[in-house]
Amino acid sequence: MGAWGYGILQNDTAQDGMCEVATRIEADITGMAANPGKETAAQLAAATALLLQFSPYSFNPENDFYDKLIAALTANHGHFAQLPGAAKETLDAIIAGRGAELAARDGDVDSSRRRSRP
Repeated sequence: MGAWGYGILQNDTAQDGMCEVATRIEADITGMAANPGKETAAQLAAATALLLQFSPYSFNPENDFYDKLIAALTANHGHFAQLPGAAKETLDAIIAGRGAELAARDGDVDSSRRRSRP
């Protein structure tokens, strides 16, 4: 128990909370294979994007959830072209087995999202 850094997420309590959120998102995704459609694909893309940000284990093929994720993505694949930006390419890459690689990437925060410090 304790903290391992000075960041707001670098402590056990924050990590436990993030794991709970990831579990809830995974549960939501699990049901999305049964009802494919444009709206479901959009919700699936958003949920998957959140998991890419903070739950790399969700993309591990040894995780019980992984097959459920791939099933939901595959069922909704026909609607990915209607999603904005590079969503289709990202979701296709996850189906192709590159989810863990994508989740492990480092990236810079868009400069328009940064705050300047006084």
